[in-house]
Amino acid sequence: MKTVKVKFCDGIDADDLVFLPLLKKHYSVELSDQPDYIFYGPFGYEHLKYRGIRIFTTGECITPNFNECDYATGFDYQEFGDRYLRLPLCSIMFRDGQNTLSLALKQHSHVPAQERAHFCSYTVSNGHGMKQRTEIFYLLNAYRKVDSGGKFLNNIGHLVEDKLAFDRQHRFVICFENQSHPGYLTEKLVDAFAAGAIPIYYGDPTVAETFNPKAFINCHNFRDMEQAARYVIEVDRNPLLYQSILSEPILRKSPPGLPELEAFLCHIMDQDLSDARRRPSVDPYILVRSTY
Repeated sequence: MKTVKVKFCDGIDADDLVFLPLLKKHYSVELSDQPDYIFYGPFGYEHLKYRGIRIFTTGECITPNFNECDYATGFDYQEFGDRYLRLPLCSIMFRDGQNTLSLALKQHSHVPAQERAHFCSYTVSNGHGMKQRTEIFYLLNAYRKVDSGGKFLNNIGHLVEDKLAFDRQHRFVICFENQSHPGYLTEKLVDAFAAGAIPIYYGDPTVAETFNPKAFINCHNFRDMEQAARYVIEVDRNPLLYQSILSEPILRKSPPGLPELEAFLCHIMDQDLSDARRRPSVDPYILVRSTY
């Protein structure tokens, strides 16, 4: 079995993502400070210290810099030979030891609406960035109390420790992304599905290409948040409409996930190191500066 020496840095923790378990299926993996392969994120510059093969990955709405990395996973719809894999975070996240998307497919509509004690949940750490998320909270909270369990606009007296269990008590879940960008699809929508609630979503304008638009409330379909809030209220007041949404299958087509990631990683690791390199051999910033 081939030995691969790897390093995780700049916001990427080996224990938090699926890269390490996938690699261990095929290789003898050694965590090393003299790595041949560097998995790194957008939070720092430690990756620049190493000369090995750099693999960028992120859960943020950030486009990879292919002048710095050899390979990358991200959210953008783009093609770059064998160097890039679009990998929505929703397809590789885990909850309670299970893949969250698989959990959502099993649990969606599992808890009857009449057994849910509360109207709507909202769990946000900070109020920066997505103003529409704050707007929908106030609009719906004026109709019925929206339980806010995060640090931002908290109104339940404590911070939620188990978000999935919290969401399962509610008929609706506000699950807006931190930004709106085509392809930027994190775990938020799938978490709401896994809770068996109706998601109220805003973020990826292309989300309906992957998820069934009849299975959730997509705020991109409305003129503004006021119109979206009025529709949520209509659904809440109409048991038949609520149940019809809840009974819809959640997927339109399966997003790229673990099989695609596994194949992507094996393609990188199975090459000789000299053949696997893709980034420019000359620092592009030095090259540009030298021309002035």
